[in-house]
Amino acid sequence: MPPLSPAQLLERRSFIGASEISWLFPGGYGSELDLFLLKTGKKEPWKGNEATDRGHRLEPFAAARYQIAHPGLDVIVPDPPTVRHPDFEWAACSPDRYTLSHETGELGGVELKTVSFWMWLRTWKRGQLIQQSYLMQVQWTMACTGMDWWDLAALYQQEPDGEFDAFVEWTIHRDEELIEMMMTKARAFWLDHVLTGKPPKSTRRYR
Repeated sequence: MPPLSPAQLLERRSFIGASEISWLFPGGYGSELDLFLLKTGKKEPWKGNEATDRGHRLEPFAAARYQIAHPGLDVIVPDPPTVRHPDFEWAACSPDRYTLSHETGELGGVELKTVSFWMWLRTWKRGQLIQQSYLMQVQWTMACTGMDWWDLAALYQQEPDGEFDAFVEWTIHRDEELIEMMMTKARAFWLDHVLTGKPPKSTRRYR
């Protein structure tokens, strides 16, 4: 997904996005308080860093590698870029790409990442991120879009300072139990804190 415009950043205050849902659980990149401050406008959105800038630049190349690996799929840029949950306005996602099967017409999607050598070695190679924040991100995306499966694909470095020329992917299937747990937690957070302006007690950063 390309960098967000000022209007998109303002819109993001009105919902919990797929990359943010893990903040409410162990393994997330922030805390409940961080998320509360963002959604109530008391904290400026994070402007990113070298890794996120790299991800924006390389996303089209990751999509192209995924397309090569799946000649039977069309890989489609979402339009509109943001999808709201059909029942909960406070839940939304911004998919990287949709996919469409030539043979069956089945819709799916893919989340695209670029992973440094050290991040690959420390976490991705052992599958840890699949079990934590990115798993939640993909499940939240499926909840909002109604999809039954979603791929997670990444370009990664095979050596320090090397090119991002290695490719790996996983298919993740919809997990209703996990989705229900996330929705329950997110709904309580939105109603009890964001709408009331009352900060959560937890200030712990999990990562």
